[in-house]
Amino acid sequence: MRISHLMNLRFKGSAHYIDKNLAHFQAESMGIPLIQKETSWEDYERDFKEAVRPLVSKNVKGVIFGDIFCEEFQEQRHKEWAESVCKELCIKAVEPLWGLKPVEIFHGFLAAGFDALIISVKNDLIDEEWLGRKLDKAFLDYLSSKKLNACGELGEYHTLVVSGPILRKKIIILESKHVKSEKYYQLEILKFG
Repeated sequence: MRISHLMNLRFKGSAHYIDKNLAHFQAESMGIPLIQKETSWEDYERDFKEAVRPLVSKNVKGVIFGDIFCEEFQEQRHKEWAESVCKELCIKAVEPLWGLKPVEIFHGFLAAGFDALIISVKNDLIDEEWLGRKLDKAFLDYLSSKKLNACGELGEYHTLVVSGPILRKKIIILESKHVKSEKYYQLEILKFG
């Protein structure tokens, strides 16, 4: 399977919102074109379809999603949504992580040589001190001690991949600040290289 494009639907207030230039920098480091589109919760499905339709005409056969089904949370709605929308577009929804154990995914991610920074944490679940730190075994132990999902499947935390086997250049955060919203502590990245 060849990845032809990356897609980033962005909306303010999202817990994993990052600067559009940073997303482009990351995509360029992978050597894969990035499609970005501003959206909102209300318009997300429409905007998703609008972004994907031109790719279907270029022979794209599917969209890869990163959903993980976790039995303890009984969360399946997003997978059903992805399959329904992709079926409507006459392409396949690909869910390579579906059904895998979150702890195994976490360990596999690190073992594969990826580095990621924690850029967002739910402020009622995870201490602000973790913001900006590297995803590692210490963080996994912390999550386990609080009985939280290892991969943050319910939005407990979000990360930014800064290096790894698919990136030709490491992303270095040069300037950032902590921002607190109603539900999250977020790392606002002001300068990177």
